[in-house]
Amino acid sequence: MIAILVLTYNNIESTRECIGKLYRHTKSDFKLFILDNNSTDGTVEYLSSLRYDNLKIHLSTENMGIINGRNYIYNFSKEDSYDYLCFLDNDQFVEEGWDLVYVNLMKRYDVIGIEAWQMKSNFQPFRRIKDKSEYFDYVGCGGMMIRRDVVEEIGLFDTKFNPKYFEDPQFCFRAIKNGYKVGWCDGKVIEHQKHDLTLSPKERVFFMRNLRIMQKEWRGFPLPKIKNEGRANG
Repeated sequence: MIAILVLTYNNIESTRECIGKLYRHTKSDFKLFILDNNSTDGTVEYLSSLRYDNLKIHLSTENMGIINGRNYIYNFSKEDSYDYLCFLDNDQFVEEGWDLVYVNLMKRYDVIGIEAWQMKSNFQPFRRIKDKSEYFDYVGCGGMMIRRDVVEEIGLFDTKFNPKYFEDPQFCFRAIKNGYKVGWCDGKVIEHQKHDLTLSPKERVFFMRNLRIMQKEWRGFPLPKIKNEGRANG
């Protein structure tokens, strides 16, 4: 059983496609938990119209931020029974059989992701990897699957990084430090809609603040430089 956790904030057309493809392409038993971060573009009305037995929605009256929002969805889901939790962004679209690839990978790993990144020695991310022969240092939250018992032991995303940036490497580093294995799904089973990665002035403030937090907290920690042990198809 998989708990799929999705955070929405506006971008209604992407949200429609994200949810539609989840229901068309997921073969495993799953439960879908959605938190809307106070959208204003019709997303609330769209979500309220959905009728699925395995769907639970919370409509926030404020924007909690990405990290607090993801933690809230997890807490919202904790009373349900499932083996894995998977975070998807609402502009990520799953392909046919994506979940079977992920669950197969979870036989070897405790945390996996679809987007893997290299960091500079100062912990600044600088390159998303494309080839399995390359090492990576962490996987991003969007498209991340985690064994439930991992979260129950080490917790989820650190709220001091809210609203966003650096919560995913910090989580991966904590998992590795506690003896868990992090892997990258190198199969193209989740498509991430193209989006602008340029930081606005406000976003750059958050990024630099959180980079400094990361540097202070993990000073002396050797970058993992992880290599996968096998392809996504086994």
